[in-house]
Amino acid sequence: MKIKKIDGIKCGFIADNEFKRDMEALACKLEQELINPNCTYDDDGYKILSDIFKPFFIYGIPRGGLIPAVYLSHMLGMSMTHITPIPLVRNKLMIVDDIFDTGKTYEQHKDKCWKFVCVYLKDKVQKCLNIGNPKYKGKDFDYETIIHAKIVPDIPIIFPWENAKSVINHMKESGRL
Repeated sequence: MKIKKIDGIKCGFIADNEFKRDMEALACKLEQELINPNCTYDDDGYKILSDIFKPFFIYGIPRGGLIPAVYLSHMLGMSMTHITPIPLVRNKLMIVDDIFDTGKTYEQHKDKCWKFVCVYLKDKVQKCLNIGNPKYKGKDFDYETIIHAKIVPDIPIIFPWENAKSVINHMKESGRL
């Protein structure tokens, strides 16, 4: 990740190839934790999922989680759903977001999913969870339900498909900067 200042604010820029590597790492982590490690492939190279695989659907949080969810859907051979997760069965849904920052999205969806998957976890959240404190910003977290690929610093993170100034403005408007 490259660190650059935008309008005087230090930002982390994730390059396209870095994002793809991190998605591959996340898919491997999910396979190791969630899927039988002895998966087989059909003649066309598509993964045949074992019966012990728990989630049936991937749901990408609108905006940030959509691109990572599509990547995981292809990498893991799973179906995506565009339906709000409320009517789906909790233990059959994996919710995906790009970054775990404030915990607000997790808090809104934690009871609707079997696992909450994020590509990046802010280091401030990881430090809090690592010391055994299940609370961050007054919210309760179940670290066992959160799966992530990489820890990133507590600065705005800009993804390859994003406009940095737009992200900074959005964060300012929402009170996160």
